Amino acid sequence: MPFLPEPYHGMWARYADPVMVAVLAALLLPMPIGVLRESLREVLLMATPDEPLMRRLEAITRDLRTEPGVQRVIHHAVKSGRIYFIEVDIVVGPGFPLQTLAGQDTLRVRIWNALEISSGDAWLSVCITTDARRV
Repeated sequence: MPFLPEPYHGMWARYADPVMVAVLAALLLPMPIGVLRESLREVLLMATPDEPLMRRLEAITRDLRTEPGVQRVIHHAVKSGRIYFIEVDIVVGPGFPLQTLAGQDTLRVRIWNALEISSGDAWLSVCITTDARRV
């Protein structure tokens, strides 16, 4: 503080360093808070709802609800690192047309293709059941 006269210079000089540290900490605080938010989402097993994959998953489940014999569709997606873990649970009734495993596999392939994600970036689990307690 060279611009202050001597009696005030010594008095204010001791506050210069803490004030500068506080200002720099306030300026740099948003960066670690952003990293903490993303890490916390990962620890709590949450995926960001505005990601394109989540929007595609919502569209897929809306389409599945209109399929004949489908009573309920529930999905859950978790992003851990760069990999998504996606679970789709489908409760079906007796009129569900895909009664064979091969038929159900075509549904799984259809869901996978609609997600538009490579197999190295996601793990998809599709559960088809008639018992609503299982989902």
